[in-house]
Amino acid sequence: MRLGCLFQITAGSVLGDFGQAPQDFALRLLKEDKVQFMASDAHNNLYRPPKLADAFSFLSKSSVYDLLKMKLRHNSRVLTESLFKFNPFPFTDHCDL
Repeated sequence: MRLGCLFQITAGSVLGDFGQAPQDFALRLLKEDKVQFMASDAHNNLYRPPKLADAFSFLSKSSVYDLLKMKLRHNSRVLTESLFKFNPFPFTDHCDL
């Protein structure tokens, strides 16, 4: 993190699906503002369904919930937009056409 790496936690860790220690660690990272993304950790609907809504509901009891929700959604949108930015003429960025 000190080198500028982005950090992601899973919704399951926030909800305690992996035990108390991972939940405590995830919540500490959130409180220390060290998390940029939260993943659904969904693998399928039967064994590991999406739990983002449940995690946000759990976190809504926090006093920093609104800021946290806004930050996580903003970061996800920025990342998605940067990954799917398409330039049909990639070698013409510095040319006058």
